[in-house]
Amino acid sequence: MRDICRVNSNSDGSFEECKTMLLRQRRSLLDENSPTDESADDGYDDTWEDNGGRMRRRLRSRNQRSDLTLEAMRRTNNYCQKKPLYISFHALGWGKWIVAPEGVNADFCDGQCPFPLTSTLTASNHAVLQSVSNHYYPNQVKAPCCVPQKLSKMSILYHETEKIVTMRSYNDMMVETCGCR
Repeated sequence: MRDICRVNSNSDGSFEECKTMLLRQRRSLLDENSPTDESADDGYDDTWEDNGGRMRRRLRSRNQRSDLTLEAMRRTNNYCQKKPLYISFHALGWGKWIVAPEGVNADFCDGQCPFPLTSTLTASNHAVLQSVSNHYYPNQVKAPCCVPQKLSKMSILYHETEKIVTMRSYNDMMVETCGCR
């Protein structure tokens, strides 16, 4: 550590002065690079403790950490994800000609695709580029959209005529996974 201080400052200061200078540099870097959004809080408070010659940030209390966890969970609930949607064929007026099923759990995709896109949002390469472009040029480029990525088929039993009942499989009817595109 003393060699670092001698290289960085052209003085032969004491070990304590060196340590203080390094901490100030580190704090200024942290302050410059720290986001202004409170959600980016990392669970540490701003007090430092000397632990046998090593300075270390003190971890927040358990209650403060759990509040941060709840806030993070609340924010991730706004991210792109599959949400439930049940469609009743009777409510659509199709109950007379569709024999089975009575309805379908079709689901839908909803939520934000925030910058930067993470792997959990299963974004395409194009969506990543669009997200970066939107970040720098929000008035010119729209953010990526949350859309179905994988859809599954379903079978429907229906009256083709009064006397003929037919079963047919329809592709891309139910949402399996969502992603940013």
